[in-house]
Amino acid sequence: MTPTQRAQAASDNQQASYRISNVNRGYGSNTCRSGYVWREAKPGDVVCVTPEERQQVREDNAAARSRYVAK
Repeated sequence: MTPTQRAQAASDNQQASYRISNVNRGYGSNTCRSGYVWREAKPGDVVCVTPEERQQVREDNAAARSRYVAK
């Protein structure tokens, strides 16, 4: 994770409560407002982010093993 990605995740975490729908509970108490989806960085991660941010997280997770530094 780059410093920029870490800052984005921290910002998303801070904004989490504002991105939850006050009226729609179709997916439980963490249903996202319109325009947001669950980040799903790991099982149980239901922080609401933009669809683009979730896609970036998926791509980063898929590439994670290739980013380790060999010892």
